[in-house]
Amino acid sequence: AKFQIAMANGVLYTNNWRLVDEQQKGEEPQNLYEFRPFAMIWKDVPEPGDDGAETTASKEPMTLMSESGLVQFSSTFDPVSRKSGRVIGGKLEGRVTASGPDGLTLRGRDFFFHEKSLELHSDSPVEFTYQQHRGTAEDGFKADLIPSAEAPRPDDFLAVAGIRRVMLRGLVEMDLANQNNPLHVTCDELFQFSPEQLIASFQGNVNVQRFIPNAEPDLLTGEDFLLVFED
Repeated sequence: AKFQIAMANGVLYTNNWRLVDEQQKGEEPQNLYEFRPFAMIWKDVPEPGDDGAETTASKEPMTLMSESGLVQFSSTFDPVSRKSGRVIGGKLEGRVTASGPDGLTLRGRDFFFHEKSLELHSDSPVEFTYQQHRGTAEDGFKADLIPSAEAPRPDDFLAVAGIRRVMLRGLVEMDLANQNNPLHVTCDELFQFSPEQLIASFQGNVNVQRFIPNAEPDLLTGEDFLLVFED
């Protein structure tokens, strides 16, 4: 990337940007900018002396990457003075990858972010990974986000600490790694996963295949299936 724009809790990478403000007469500026390409890496950084500083510092950073990004800031974007304000909304266009700790990734197209509702979502097909597990969903996803522990600072890029819950919609197929008995799970409606609680659930015409060495797979069917991951 030609430009690296550093703020208190992250860095934005891009080759170029332009103002795309759709301000109407008499309205406040929307502070909307387009970046091509768009990449961002950030951590939730506590205030100096915070008891959680050591724990936060040990966490893997979170990243967002896309072919382009239409981003709304809380104030005018000014990378020279580092007073751009934080990202409060936007659309990541084209191919998008979002990632977090423990191999958590979401890959798809056209992701939307809203700070007010603390959501990241897409209606396009998506690929999902967590640790050695992986899957797909036909009708997109919604991720509920965790707000930053501290009140946003003027030089923060994002007031987001992580992902609270991931929901994959529509036909979902999931391959769950296990040293002895891997699982292949499908459902027709919804898959939900909580990285905090390490609990996953499948809903709607659930089919579970458990693969056993030198034997036919076990098959379990039902409308709901709950799975608890080992920490």
